[in-house]
Amino acid sequence: MNMYWKVCIVLTLALFVQVHARAQRRKLGGWNEINEDNQGVQTALKFAKEEFNRNRNSGYIININKTKKLMRQVVSGSKYRMEVEVTMSSCNIDDTEPCLDEIHQTKICRFEVYSVPWKNQIDLLSSSCK
Repeated sequence: MNMYWKVCIVLTLALFVQVHARAQRRKLGGWNEINEDNQGVQTALKFAKEEFNRNRNSGYIININKTKKLMRQVVSGSKYRMEVEVTMSSCNIDDTEPCLDEIHQTKICRFEVYSVPWKNQIDLLSSSCK
């Protein structure tokens, strides 16, 4: 009878560990927070900044000050959602000479980028600043 209880305890503990491990596992295809040092997110941030600056009607540029929230979703490639603090520069994107930027306006921008590195594909899906 003593052996029966030992087996029951071991099986109960094994079941508990398995259930706990599944609860902690990241959901496949779900959004997960990632570190700023991640190479993929660095590439996505750089691309989002360049595309945003290129497509702005005002011609003025943004500079990223700091990241606030970075998330990645693994699909057939990776989607990145990035919330960053930016400085709106008074320098014009077409300036050929260095600009002494004296006017700074800080905003929060959100970018979503889709990247498929093995196809050399990267797209800015959305961008907004407030």
